[in-house]
Amino acid sequence: GEGEGENTEQQGEGLEEEGKEKEAYALWDKMADTGDASSIWVTGASYQERNADIEDRIKAATYYKIYIDSMGQEHDNGHYKYSLEDYTTLAKEFPPAQKAQVAKAAADFIATHTVREL
Repeated sequence: GEGEGENTEQQGEGLEEEGKEKEAYALWDKMADTGDASSIWVTGASYQERNADIEDRIKAATYYKIYIDSMGQEHDNGHYKYSLEDYTTLAKEFPPAQKAQVAKAAADFIATHTVREL
């Protein structure tokens, strides 16, 4: 259900508030790695929000692309629409090499993970 991604988001935000940013992002990455669609979306949003550097924007775009390419619109929970909008905004500023890097990273993730709503 929806619980998993929300718990991850809250746990990560709790760590972040305690000044444990590294641990928060490690948790989000780990949860996204389980293939939980909500966690993938939350992780993309977290990187986009931090936006410390180009790497954060690349990670955010990659997680959004994973969500878009694996979930489709049949899961009408808003995440698809937001992921698509945010991915499009991020991707606009990327040169072709970075767009290709994001596409490859997303495709590799999808090839090795089962993405689903847990």
